[in-house]
Amino acid sequence: MSFTTALLKAYETAEDLNIVDKYDEFTTVLLPLFHSSMKSNNKNIICIYMNSEGQFEKAEYLPDKQVIIFPVTEQSVSRSGSNPPPHPVSDKLQYIIPVYLDKHENYLRELNQFYGSAETNDSKKFLRSILQLLQDGELLNKIVKDLYPGQDVTINEMTVSYRDEKDKKISVDLSSVFVTFAVTDFNKHQTATVSNLKSLHDDYIQYFNQKIEPNGICNISGESDYITQKHRGLLGNAKLISVSNNKETYAGRFKEKTDIVRIGYRSSEKIHLMLKYLLENPNSQAWLSEQQYLVNWFSDDISNDRQVNLTKNSNEFFTFLNSLNDAPIKNSPVMQHNKQIKQAFKRGDLSIKETENYYIAIIDKASNGRISLKYFRELSVSKLLENLQKWQHENAWWRYKKELNKSVLETPSLYQLIDTIMGVERDGNIVLSNDNYRKMQIRDLVTCIVEGKTLPNQYFLKADLNCRNRLSYPDTWNQMLFTALAVLNNKKEAFNEMLDRDNNNRSYLFGRLLAVYERMEAATFDKESKRTTNAEKFWTSYTNNPATMMNTLENKVKSYEYKLQHTQPGIYNTLQREKNDIINKLHDNSFNNMNSKLDYEFIFGYYAEIKDIFTKKTDVGEKNNDQ
Repeated sequence: MSFTTALLKAYETAEDLNIVDKYDEFTTVLLPLFHSSMKSNNKNIICIYMNSEGQFEKAEYLPDKQVIIFPVTEQSVSRSGSNPPPHPVSDKLQYIIPVYLDKHENYLRELNQFYGSAETNDSKKFLRSILQLLQDGELLNKIVKDLYPGQDVTINEMTVSYRDEKDKKISVDLSSVFVTFAVTDFNKHQTATVSNLKSLHDDYIQYFNQKIEPNGICNISGESDYITQKHRGLLGNAKLISVSNNKETYAGRFKEKTDIVRIGYRSSEKIHLMLKYLLENPNSQAWLSEQQYLVNWFSDDISNDRQVNLTKNSNEFFTFLNSLNDAPIKNSPVMQHNKQIKQAFKRGDLSIKETENYYIAIIDKASNGRISLKYFRELSVSKLLENLQKWQHENAWWRYKKELNKSVLETPSLYQLIDTIMGVERDGNIVLSNDNYRKMQIRDLVTCIVEGKTLPNQYFLKADLNCRNRLSYPDTWNQMLFTALAVLNNKKEAFNEMLDRDNNNRSYLFGRLLAVYERMEAATFDKESKRTTNAEKFWTSYTNNPATMMNTLENKVKSYEYKLQHTQPGIYNTLQREKNDIINKLHDNSFNNMNSKLDYEFIFGYYAEIKDIFTKKTDVGEKNNDQ
């Protein structure tokens, strides 16, 4: 199924589920056909209140983030030019007030045509009130008086001027401020607005359907429809469907550019309104970078009320899934996670059926006029579940949680993976300044999750390289270490955070030894000390020539060993036993290339040894809260 077909079917499913045109002034609404919406910013939308006789009562700016709905035409929905066509009911003040006569007359023509075709009494009553209101020659003065009470204002066409408390002249151009209408005593003293009067919307849909008679077969729906060349803009005026004006894009294959694809206007409306809803609904969209967005939905949960978001930290996703159960996951192994995830999908009122389909797309505003589809995939929920389990299983590592006083299994978020592995430390943070590269990486990782692919090999290579350059991360080493371990785990074999004393891999053993040298020295420092140990200073050289640098570090830590032996004999004896055991294993295994470059396994040996040292019952008297 194509992306446009999936959107079309999603809208039609929403119609069947009766979730289209469920108006709530402060939430996202899936718009009815031939309607648009606008969100208030406190100063861009005026609501004019009147009684059922069309007598003005008051005017006010709508509060911040309040959404209005209003009818549009094929020409007005993406209007441009010096004399753009009007909307039929709600529009800019320059259309409502007869200052610019051409615009006002065109607006009245559209409004009267709609009024003449309205079939329900409610629609006729509401539109009649507006038409009566527009006959008030003092309407602009009344609006301005309410908007700027107590001000000595002057009006020049549609520019309002007044002086503020500091006697500074303020000028406000009201011509582009949007106007909507409300009737306060409509039915049983309830207020009806252009936005909440559903009968008005239904009448307009019927009226507009009569204006656009079918003239061809839509290539997307396969049904007879009015074939259009005009499509809505999304993300500004950028269009998902558009035809190039460059003749070379179709010459030789098609006679006219419109022959490339024939799209019915009703299909176009459903597709664009569905995508508009997905982009505006916080549950179904996630901003990825710049003008790139991810949208996702389920066949039985179009609004994604479950709030599935693959870009978040996976633990947050599993916390959501667990909310469907009574027993939350604390610190279960990965496979136990997987078992409980599957149970969570199946339980509760919000359970996800494995027979459902899941849809995910990534779109990018390629230019001011065009939206580019970067990725689209449809798959069953059972396959999604399988792929999520695979991602969680392959890319998790343990992280210490101070509030729990223990380590928990965690999978880095997409942003953490990309920025930490591919970025550089700068001013105490790891950053990735190349936005285009970051955008591309986000798309690649989303693809990996959804399609069950292994993390790209470049992440393994870069994580391995980062682990060898510890001094490049003076402030963010623990963040980098956790993320790198999550990436490198399962490269060849699955490692555990616990020390594996039976692991005689040369790199693993040398990693353990590096941890012992580091602690031999660091254990003698004051708690407030930020000194760099010799193990950290020679870290990169050690990973390249471990046998040579082992001798160097052995000599470097002699004085610290002596101090530790006299000040903290317990930790000294523990570390000495560890060192002797590791060196004996290195000698006993008679490695042929003792001094060759270490493999990535060294970092797991280092991590496990550090954790083991800090969890031993010695007089260290502290926990390693950074691991």
